[in-house]
Amino acid sequence: MNTTGSTKSGLSVREMMNTRMSMQIISPETAEEYLTKIHPFQRNVNKKRVDGMVRDIIGGNFLLSPDCIAFDEDGYLTNGQHRLHACIESGIPIICGVIKNMPSKSFIVMDAGRVRSKAHALSGFREEKVTTRAAAVCRSICVAPSFSGDNVTNFDINAIYEKYADSFSCDFMARNVAGITAPFTAVMVLAHHSGVPESKLNRIPAVIDTLLIKEPWEITILTFYKHFRKHKTVYSGGGSPQNAMWFLAQRIVKAVDDEEELHAIYKSKTAYYTDK
Repeated sequence: MNTTGSTKSGLSVREMMNTRMSMQIISPETAEEYLTKIHPFQRNVNKKRVDGMVRDIIGGNFLLSPDCIAFDEDGYLTNGQHRLHACIESGIPIICGVIKNMPSKSFIVMDAGRVRSKAHALSGFREEKVTTRAAAVCRSICVAPSFSGDNVTNFDINAIYEKYADSFSCDFMARNVAGITAPFTAVMVLAHHSGVPESKLNRIPAVIDTLLIKEPWEITILTFYKHFRKHKTVYSGGGSPQNAMWFLAQRIVKAVDDEEELHAIYKSKTAYYTDK
């Protein structure tokens, strides 16, 4: 093989051929050693991401990834710090590919590929089609306890998908209606799983459509959340849009299940819905 040429990036073929890759069982002690060589411009560690990996390792769900632990030609660790921290925190060895002598210039292409969506990752793992909507709903259910998604792994999402599989075939999962976001649909999936009749849940899109007052100001469902919160009828805690959507969805699903009346007020306009 000719190793005297160069690439358009300016890297010689010889530079790239010096790269060495091996499979390693990395112990917590080795992980600590590797982390002493962290690249000076490496990003900060995301603790919640590490926590998710620790959960996967302890649960036996840490699988071999084509994304290797990497060191550049100067010996700096350029990729894999979160896995190494997770190895240390779990106290359990992990198996990873390790690349050494990567050209330093390769740092600019780290994480530059297209990120695989949750739906694609689950579809490949399960060997069945998982829709983007279903994956988003599963993630919302995972996130709901803390409303932070940094520590949610694909295995967490897969476990939710398996648990609520029957609900994902319902009619309301196929609806694409303004206001029926992933958190809102997630509440509907949980309600269906807990026994709320599908016939009632299928009325939710009509409820939302009625409550979205047709005016030029393009009212959104969060407007109703602000009204409900003001009157202490839904939720009095923090105020992120995700929190708002989740708790408002619970309120509307409960109202439809109990055949309650619903009112929403915005700019002195009133939308009214009841199924009685």
